[in-house]
Amino acid sequence: DGMSAYNKRIAVIGTFIRKNRRIDMTEKIFGKLVQEIEENYMTIDNAILKDLKRQNKEYKQVCRRLIEMENQYPFLTKLSIGQGEMILSDEEHKILKEYIGKFFRKDNMERRYIYFRGHTDGYAYLKENGVIKEKKE
Repeated sequence: DGMSAYNKRIAVIGTFIRKNRRIDMTEKIFGKLVQEIEENYMTIDNAILKDLKRQNKEYKQVCRRLIEMENQYPFLTKLSIGQGEMILSDEEHKILKEYIGKFFRKDNMERRYIYFRGHTDGYAYLKENGVIKEKKE
């Protein structure tokens, strides 16, 4: 349907919040949050991934290795853009397996970071707007 996994998660969260009124939230505040995310999605996404690269040494190394491999082995780029049929040598197959493993590792790290970052950012946003109030003991 064209929705990214991130947008689907936002939609699911929105549906949950609308159906579950245990949180004292107004549609105005929630609507504002969704609108801000939609308007600034690419900026937010880029900032989050820059933070991940700055904070996580392994992620930075995986990104660097993927770029090195793409530069060193042009067949990887040809495969990714689908330039017709290709027959891989045993060595190229081994390189492709490493590349795919690194790619999935990078993707997994990004998705995990975005997921938890979304929780912390969402909590901070709701607290800042008075939707979540801390209990005074």
